[in-house]
Amino acid sequence: MKSSTCAARILARMIALCLFLPGGVAFADERPLIWSPSKIAGNSYGVKMGVRLQQTGSASASMGAEVAVKASESGKIGKHGTPVQIWATVASSRGTGTARSSSREVNVRLDAVNGSGNAAVASLNTWIVTPSLDLESNRSVSLSCNGYESRCRDFRLSQTARLVASGSGTALVAQAGVAGRGAGVHGRVGIEQKIWGAIDFGVSVANPDRAAVGSVTAKYALNW
Repeated sequence: MKSSTCAARILARMIALCLFLPGGVAFADERPLIWSPSKIAGNSYGVKMGVRLQQTGSASASMGAEVAVKASESGKIGKHGTPVQIWATVASSRGTGTARSSSREVNVRLDAVNGSGNAAVASLNTWIVTPSLDLESNRSVSLSCNGYESRCRDFRLSQTARLVASGSGTALVAQAGVAGRGAGVHGRVGIEQKIWGAIDFGVSVANPDRAAVGSVTAKYALNW
């Protein structure tokens, strides 16, 4: 309880400091400060804040906290308190713009309220096979820990390969993974297509070697 109270006080001071910083500094991505408020749902709001600790050449590191608040229609804060996530990220890349490039990223998150945490390591390798074909390999490993049980049980391994036609935006995708707690091995094959540069349309089949399940997805993204 004492540690949670101390963490809450530190986060409160961080919030107060960030609230009184000039707007030009708070929202400039190239500055050391990270300040990104967002609306999660109708009456839920969150803010991601932190600092970029180091950025030398192809390596970078940052850390901070995410705070979310949920209120009722009348404006009353929810009974379950304020979720607080402490996070840290370390990333590196090499070969950008060449025939072979790679990147690595390590993410750590800790729930300051209940003590649970998650650590994930991801790597991405890209090869230019021909002037019109690119090959991508994405591998990730994650481990989740439960604060109440004081042990780490949930783990996930995932490997994804994508063969992308750079001219048309069409991609053949194959994915395989394994999860802890008896979830077993899972797989997926599919085709993805970019439409008008903002819509990702996909058709896939999960677990094609046994009880196959087909799905159709469409994702839309708008940047401004």
